[in-house]
Order: sequence, then structure tokens, then C-alpha cells
Amino acid sequence: MRTGIRFGRSAAIVGMVGAGLLALTAIPAQATTASSDCSARAYGPMCFYYHSSYTGARAGIVPAVDDLYSYTFSNTGDGAGKAVANDAGSGINDDSACAAQIWSHVNGTGTVLVLQRYGHVGDRNSTLGALNNNNRSLRWDCS
Repeated sequence: MRTGIRFGRSAAIVGMVGAGLLALTAIPAQATTASSDCSARAYGPMCFYYHSSYTGARAGIVPAVDDLYSYTFSNTGDGAGKAVANDAGSGINDDSACAAQIWSHVNGTGTVLVLQRYGHVGDRNSTLGALNNNNRSLRWDCS
């Protein structure tokens, strides 16, 4: 009889420990659908397109972003609903005040591609070069 009680207590303890570990497991945050508004303006968006040559679904992102996996492409079109990170084929910096910095790794690290302010030479890239489908974070340079 004592053996049965010991086993019962052990199973209960294992169950509680397992539940506690499950509660500590990180659950990824829900991604935000980016705006489809890519109109040029001061402090406007960096507009990522799912395909090269500015086609497919788009994502207009205004703030600096540590990890573009937190955004998905919006509107209808090929790529809608997919993560922007490592899936952008082209882009236009629609911000008329700041240069966009697109980075290959999270938190503005790795290889960078700079797109100049909207309306200036170098404000767009039809393939994102080495960062085609290899874009992970976004920063702004307003100097």
C-alpha cells in the first residue's frame, strides 16, 4: 500500500514540475500586419515588396524594427500574410527625411543596405542586392 502512495505522490510532483516548465516556455509574439500605405512623406515608411521589381504584396513600415519577423506583408497579392523578414525582394524608402538602413541580422547587425531619402538617387532597389530575401531588421539615419 505504501508503494502505491509513493508512486502517486511522485506522479503528482512530476506533473507539477512539468506544468511549471510549460509555463516558463516562451511563446512567440503575434506578428503585426504592416500597413499597405507606401505613400511618400516625411518620416514615412520603408516599403518592402514581396517580389523583385516592386511587385507582390507590400509592407509599409515606419518605426525602427529589431526583428522583421514581427511584421507580415499586407494587402492582397502574392506573399500577403508572410513574414517580411528574409522574404522581401525589393524596396523603396518612401521617407523624405531619413535614409533607411536594411540589415541582414536582428538588432541592426550584419550586412547593411542603405536606401537614401525618397526622391534622391539610391532611394530604391529593385532586388535589394545581397539582402534579397535576407533582410532582418530596419534602422533609420536622419542625420
